[in-house]
Amino acid sequence: MRMTKALSVLSGLLFAPFWVAAQNTAGPPQPANEPDASTQIFIWNEKRDLDKWIRENKSSLDPGDACTLKVSYSTSGVFPIASFVAVPVEEEITRIIHDSATDSGLDIRVGVYYPHHDVSSGTELEIALAFEGSPNDVFYEINGAQAWTLRDRSWKFLRVEKRIDVGDLRYRFFLECVNGKLFMDFARPAKHKSHSNHRSSAGQLRGSSR
Repeated sequence: MRMTKALSVLSGLLFAPFWVAAQNTAGPPQPANEPDASTQIFIWNEKRDLDKWIRENKSSLDPGDACTLKVSYSTSGVFPIASFVAVPVEEEITRIIHDSATDSGLDIRVGVYYPHHDVSSGTELEIALAFEGSPNDVFYEINGAQAWTLRDRSWKFLRVEKRIDVGDLRYRFFLECVNGKLFMDFARPAKHKSHSNHRSSAGQLRGSSR
């Protein structure tokens, strides 16, 4: 399936002028279908109960990961936008997340992929972030960013970063995936009344990537 996607993207590049013309008339891409309960998004600046969300997803966080899209601009801090759960048995999760933490107006494509899962040797983990294209092709987007690690028993953290200029501001977007158990240990409820207080203990999670 991955090879088929790669061939499809290569074919698309050969006919790029036609694809661009079609894109300009077709309108913006639509968000992917809402996944099952284990991957429901937690929007950080909404008035929601983080502890409740963690409890509802604990069975997935225990063997899986908590992935958070974050943003930083100008000299500001790093603000969490949205979090979702990813587990190896789901293999691949792709979606569009709107930047609700700043005024960038951007829709960010994110992807989490587990290409190889082996209980004894560990699981490969690949994450990607892009500003253009279909969310299903985020791992093949030429202007996107990707990161890879071996998710073994000692793994903690993986991050990918992509910058973009909007008007006079430069935004940096981060997709961070954290060991689910660590996320549950460090995450705490956070009240977001304005952009200035979007920092939370989950946004300050620290770890090491391979």
